[in-house]
Amino acid sequence: MANEKFTQLPTVVSSAMADIIAAVQGGVSSQETLQQIFTLYLSNTILHNAGDPNGSVAGVVYQFCWDTSNSVLYICTTSGNAATAVWTLGGSVSFPITLADGGTSKALTASAGGIVWSDANSMEILAGVAAANRVLLSGNLVTPAWSTATYPATTTINQLLYSSASNTISGVTAANSALLGSTSGGVPTWIGPLTNGQLAIGSTGATPVGATLTAGSGITISNGAGSITISGSGGGFGWTEVTGTTQALAVNNGYVANNAGLVTLTLPATAAIGDSIYLVGKGAGGWLLAQNGGQTVYIGSSTTTAGAGGSLASTNRRDCIKLVCVTANTEFSVTDLIGIITVV
Repeated sequence: MANEKFTQLPTVVSSAMADIIAAVQGGVSSQETLQQIFTLYLSNTILHNAGDPNGSVAGVVYQFCWDTSNSVLYICTTSGNAATAVWTLGGSVSFPITLADGGTSKALTASAGGIVWSDANSMEILAGVAAANRVLLSGNLVTPAWSTATYPATTTINQLLYSSASNTISGVTAANSALLGSTSGGVPTWIGPLTNGQLAIGSTGATPVGATLTAGSGITISNGAGSITISGSGGGFGWTEVTGTTQALAVNNGYVANNAGLVTLTLPATAAIGDSIYLVGKGAGGWLLAQNGGQTVYIGSSTTTAGAGGSLASTNRRDCIKLVCVTANTEFSVTDLIGIITVV
């Protein structure tokens, strides 16, 4: 080996940091590891200093110096000693990075559940709120804010939202073919589903209900899809053909007396001023108008006996009269007359 040239030495496939090589230092042969050489390289290539290295650190062109105080990197652009070396800030980066350079322009403090937003100069963080289902509200070009009200996490199709309590938003489940109303406590509710001709009918102190109109005497109501047809007959009077021998009368109705014998028709015990009754003769037996206690009928200048003993009677099968109540419940006047009437 003593006669081998350096170029005749064998090569290694790969080297390790612990490998030893020969070196000459100060005229003296020595050995050193690859790790020692690497450390020496770093110490002369990447330097460090607590602050700006200018005026403090010697350097050679292209050396790096890390500012440990400000976490920025300098590059040596002019070789020199500690007093003359020129160090230039690498990339001219300053912190915090501006909005224009993709930064925040401000040092931010994280907040769990917070929202990042921007004012006119920098990014900001709106602190999170310790409550679920709050929504974010705009601040009219200033800081946004969390709503005081809470909202449902989910909703269903066609659901309506309303305030079920102070600062609590809830939903009214959708209903088909219904009207929106409220309970006696003011809670929104659906009235329905409604069928043909139904309307929302109110009830004092209770929830309205869907119901159809009820026809009175002489009135016909026909309900259809989206329609209500109201028809009247007999000028608004209901008419009854009496084929028996007795009949209790009702106000605002007409009666046709049609029996071979006498038909006795008794005035209603209750009547309001203006209520009317028509009596029309048809049967051979004719008719007799009977009274209740305390009642009287006026016909022209004649007056019936007061009470159950008084009456009016037809003298011909076709005699007709119209009665109008002039004193509630007790007094009636004949306003129309055909035939000769017997007054008792």
